[in-house]
Amino acid sequence: MNAISDFIDVKEHTITYSLPPDFDAKRVQIIILPIDEENGTLTKKNRIRGLRKSISGKEAERLEAHVKEIREEW
Repeated sequence: MNAISDFIDVKEHTITYSLPPDFDAKRVQIIILPIDEENGTLTKKNRIRGLRKSISGKEAERLEAHVKEIREEW
């Protein structure tokens, strides 16, 4: 699976993005998350951290293992 992560400026509630020539897909999923600019640094909220204590036991262990596996792929 190909994946792209990028920061795009929004102008007048519009974004424009072109896929690289080697990105071969007939359909894509677009997830739009706002980011804050502070002192010239881009930051994103950690959504996983917000889940802490909301799940526990085997589900939490499975999620943690999945996140660790994904991080190692990158």
